[in-house]
Amino acid sequence: MSIRTQIETIAGQLSQANTFIFGLTGWQNLQADETATFPVVFLDSPITSDDDYKQGGYVEVNYKLNMMFAFKTTLDDNQTQQDVAITNARLLAREFVLRLKAAKDSTGTHLFRNVTGTRRTDFQNMFDVNVSGCILELSLEPIDESSVCV
Repeated sequence: MSIRTQIETIAGQLSQANTFIFGLTGWQNLQADETATFPVVFLDSPITSDDDYKQGGYVEVNYKLNMMFAFKTTLDDNQTQQDVAITNARLLAREFVLRLKAAKDSTGTHLFRNVTGTRRTDFQNMFDVNVSGCILELSLEPIDESSVCV
């Protein structure tokens, strides 16, 4: 299962129903205008990884993910209203990270060895549709990456 699919699956398990949008920022902006039910969980494309090739063919993969958790706002919202959207987005991002850490496959094995480097950055009045929330940056290391024997 691809990392994008795993992220989308876990986003779909959040306690609050959301729309998941994957793509470049311009595509995200367009999709938020046309199809989004809020809140929205955005996953930036492209997804990059740092790959560490170990002796014996094992490859340790560490994905660098950039995500946004966003709620609908308006330009007329006062700061208190903006703060509510941002607080709710931060809570959703926290729940997402905790679900990543707890995620298991069908055999009960954890999917990820490490979830590290998490950083949340608040934003407001972004995109044409106008959303506010938080950006989540994190590093994600899957437990089972295929190794190559050489």
